[in-house]
Formats: sequence, C-alpha cells, structure tokens
Amino acid sequence: MLIFWKAALYICLLSLLAGPVGSLILWRRMTFLGESLAHASLMGFILQYFLGWPLVVCMLLLSLIYCSLLEMLQQKGLERSDILPLLAYGLMGVSLLVIEKYVSKPSLMNRILLGDVLLVSWQDCAVVAGLMLFIILIFWRYYRSFVLYLFSPELAFLHQPQLIRMSFLMNILIGLSVTMTVQGAGMLLAMALLTIPAITAYPWSRTPWSMILMSTGCALCGSLAGFQLSLLIDASVGSCVIVCLLLLYLLSQSILLLRTYTIKASARSLSSTNRGIGR
Repeated sequence: MLIFWKAALYICLLSLLAGPVGSLILWRRMTFLGESLAHASLMGFILQYFLGWPLVVCMLLLSLIYCSLLEMLQQKGLERSDILPLLAYGLMGVSLLVIEKYVSKPSLMNRILLGDVLLVSWQDCAVVAGLMLFIILIFWRYYRSFVLYLFSPELAFLHQPQLIRMSFLMNILIGLSVTMTVQGAGMLLAMALLTIPAITAYPWSRTPWSMILMSTGCALCGSLAGFQLSLLIDASVGSCVIVCLLLLYLLSQSILLLRTYTIKASARSLSSTNRGIGR
C-alpha cells in the first residue's frame, strides 16, 4: 500500500512541476529541446544499470553534461537546430547499442519507454519537490527580468547584463524536469505530461502567473484521474495520465468553441435587431 501512496505523491509532484516548466517550454518554444532531452535520458538508465547509482543522480549528471555541451557548442557558433539532433540521437544510438549488447534485463526497455512510477523512491520524490520549489523561487525572485528575457533577450541584457546567463539556467531546469518526468511517464510521453497542461491553459490565461497556476491545476486533475484509471484497468500510469490530460484539453477546446459560437450568435441576433429598428 505504501508503494501506491509513494507513486501517487510522485505523480502529484510531477503535476505541480508541469505548470511552470511546461509554460516555460511553450514561452521559449523549447519543445524540441525537451524532446531531445527525453531521448537522451536513455543514457541515464544505462548509467544507473552499470554504475548502480540512484536514478536521480544519473539523470542529474546527464542533464548537466547535456546542457553544458549544448551551451559550449552554441558558443562555437553552431545552430541549436543542428546541435540537438546530434546530441539526442547520438546518445540514444549509443544507449540502444549498449542495451542490445550488454544489458540482460528485457524489462528495462519497457520501463524506459513507458515509465514505471511504482519504482520511484522517496529520494526521487524529494528531488522533484526541491526542483519545484527552486523553480518557483527563481520565478518569484526574477519575475520581471525573467518575463523580459523570455520575450526580448536583447532588452533584458541591456537592463540587467548578468541575466544573459539565465538561458543556461533555464536549460538546466528544463533538462532536470524532463529527465525526472521520464521516470513517471516514460521516454515517449514525458514531454506530453509537461506541455499538454500548458497548451490547455494558454487560451484561458491573461498573465504568465495565471497560465502557470491554471496549467498546474490541469496537470494535477489529469494526473490524479489517470492514476485512478490505471489502477482500475491495470494499465501503465503514464499512458492513462496522458489520455486524461488529452480529454481535459478536448473539453477545454469544446467550451471555447461553444463560447465563440454563442458570442457570434448573439452578435448576429443583435445586428438583426438593430437593422429591424433602423427600418
């Protein structure tokens, strides 16, 4: 029973993390970076298998190395669109070769692709909680400069020159968030858990903070519903969570379409009434 409570706690923490991180990914158009990190996370499982270190430590090491290489190659003048495929698919190719030749656990690939939240530890929960609090602290401390940097990096640099290094910090935070999400949702669905709530909340939000709060609420509702669904039908937690998040998105879009249709119908009715009065 303790395993299920621990898994539920981890899913809730990932949902709280999805709000700010998913919004950040959409604002900076960094979906490709997140996908490449999810693919590269395969190497983190390989490190855990051979070194015996906790998965959290392996994912942290992988994120630091990946983002450092990305920053270094960008400073060399290479385009991000060229660097990301090289890093992601290169690491994934090496990892798949190692798994095929040296890994004797057939269940490892299924765990990597679909995730297994029942295997998380209290240490994993503590890391996700700490990461979430750190991201919220960063948002609160540098809110104005942070928003300025998101939409106009040049003005942010003129306003506060040290913020030019915030790009590297953002990459690290996104990298850690994606790699930790892989543990719960799997490599294939990690980015879906981070981005679908933010996409759902975007049409309803008016400020960055409102988008963060609304996407966090969507992620929390979808994750809890998906966790319950997985227990009922005995399916992977990651897949059920994504299905519930998708249903929330479709419900949100349906409400928006209905509201738009109602407004247009009211406008046409008012216009017809005005023409009748004019005659």
